[in-house]
Amino acid sequence: MLAPTATDAVKTNTGPVEPANLLNNPHIPKALGKRPVKDSFAQRNPEMKETGDIIAFYQARVSDCGHRIATFQARERWLAWGRLLVVIATGTAVIASWNAGPAILWLCVGLGAAIFLLLVTLHLDASGHRLNMQRLLSVYEEEIRVCRWDFLHRPAGTEWQPAEHPYAGDMDVFGPSSLYQYINRCRSEQGRELMAHRLLYPSGAKKISETQDVLSELVSKKEWCAQFLAYGMAEDITRHAQERINRWLQEEETIFTNVFWRWFPWLYTLITVSAVFFYMTDMLPGRYFLLCAILFSAVAGSTAWRASATWKKLSGHVQEIATLYRQIHWLETADMQAAGLESAKQSIRGSDGYPAHNGIQALKNILSRFDLRANVVGHYFLNTLLMWDVRQVRALYHWKRVYGTSADRWFGVLAETEVWVSLAALHANRPDCSFPQIADTHFTLVCRGAGHPLIPATRRVDNSFVMKGRGQVAILTGSNMAGKSTFLRTLGTNTILAMMGAPVCAVEFIISPVQLMSSMRISDNLADSTSTFYAELKKLKNIITAAERQEKIFILMDEILRGTNSFDKHTGSSALIRQLISYNAVAVLATHDTDLGKMQDDLPGSVSNFHFDAAVREGELYFDYQLRDGICRSLNASLLMKKIGIRL
Repeated sequence: MLAPTATDAVKTNTGPVEPANLLNNPHIPKALGKRPVKDSFAQRNPEMKETGDIIAFYQARVSDCGHRIATFQARERWLAWGRLLVVIATGTAVIASWNAGPAILWLCVGLGAAIFLLLVTLHLDASGHRLNMQRLLSVYEEEIRVCRWDFLHRPAGTEWQPAEHPYAGDMDVFGPSSLYQYINRCRSEQGRELMAHRLLYPSGAKKISETQDVLSELVSKKEWCAQFLAYGMAEDITRHAQERINRWLQEEETIFTNVFWRWFPWLYTLITVSAVFFYMTDMLPGRYFLLCAILFSAVAGSTAWRASATWKKLSGHVQEIATLYRQIHWLETADMQAAGLESAKQSIRGSDGYPAHNGIQALKNILSRFDLRANVVGHYFLNTLLMWDVRQVRALYHWKRVYGTSADRWFGVLAETEVWVSLAALHANRPDCSFPQIADTHFTLVCRGAGHPLIPATRRVDNSFVMKGRGQVAILTGSNMAGKSTFLRTLGTNTILAMMGAPVCAVEFIISPVQLMSSMRISDNLADSTSTFYAELKKLKNIITAAERQEKIFILMDEILRGTNSFDKHTGSSALIRQLISYNAVAVLATHDTDLGKMQDDLPGSVSNFHFDAAVREGELYFDYQLRDGICRSLNASLLMKKIGIRL
């Protein structure tokens, strides 16, 4: 269904107000006019005022990434041929110098090996750049698809849908065509969870302001944001990895802690390497070397067995830590001015004061070396000759003392940054969105030119609406399919976005910090033997309880008590409205019961009437989705019933 449109005049609870003069309304708190309005994306980026301009920007980056990928691919091919030529040249040199003496022979082999390893390093570097460019290309291509409203292939976040929630099921927070599916760009499990949390629970005014400041800066750094997302695509960071590291950090150091183990690996290595050298130079007989090898193997086996428990606790997460390193390094080396970003950087520094990415890289290197034990040949020789596992365990102990207290915050800052980058993408892609202002007084809602954020601008019809003061109920009537439910969701989804610090789909949006509560979609539950009517009563009970506690809530209700007879429905709805007003609650109620509109006469200043209408032309219904003042007087249900074949 299409969203409602702007009307020539809407009515507040204190009198009619022209939409163009909403902010000049004497009934709106003066403090609102003094609060600075944060610039919209179009204001900060005047060259990009339309969605087509944003798409053109992404398309230019796609073309640039394609050229860079081709360059790196060509470099990889030349380096591959170079390695082959080095192998051939080295082999030829060895054959030619076979009788020239061992010095020349080893010189040819050593020089060839050095050049070969250099080419391998250059090839790996080119391959890494190519993979990064390919991921960056995917980021830009994905943004183009989202700008064209092609996003149903994205994760829907249904795993975060709570069984019961004040509004999640009514406002399409999760699932196909949901806010989560449209907004989320987080790759880590921690980021996806935090995004869900922000959608489900409102932030405080301070957090909202901080988020808006961060987004205002990130929206002008679109390429930085794209690269941050590209780094995250290398490997999804999981909650499991964070939990395993945290458990290990909380454990006491139990092996190789004695001062003896500080110097013994060095002495041991000196002995083993010397034995090998003496054996190769015929200074140590073979039978004695065999005895030494058996002794070395026994010692190495004993230490390796003791180190296995530590390795098992941390193994298998090197790639995730490598991704964490790239993203945190990208964040820490960025030139950012927003207080939230700077605070995030400071919070993850190690106890030695060094940047977090140093510690993450150190952990990655230690675990990469430790994982060499997974190779049977490497495990045997490294431990037998160098006491490899002991060295890595002690390196982990040192790392824990320096960075252990900061490690958990790394994942938290990563998740926070992913959420910020996701919301910055929303801000960049939607020139029709702007930042809301947060009012100091409860309750204030001023929205001008507001539409549903999940409906394209070409099909969306916007509306303006004002509610001010506590103990207010706006009754919304209208013909079937005229736009009542969509208007409720327009208010709800924009409130959700506003409470997480995101831009909203409105020219102007001013709202008090509130907890949204709704009763719109009701379904029964056969497993719990819960009927539709009883399920709705449970929702309404939660709303009444919150209102009775004088909580700062904003209530949206659509055709309440639909599961009972018309008399009980009217009686119950009327009683609920009076009760909410007595609790100083604020609500918008959509209903087909036009008699409820008469309550405006009984409760002047507390009840206001609005409606959506439809026109009949040559037996067909036409909707303009415009919000109007007063009670709806036209009916269209009979016409719709006739169209499906019901003979009236």
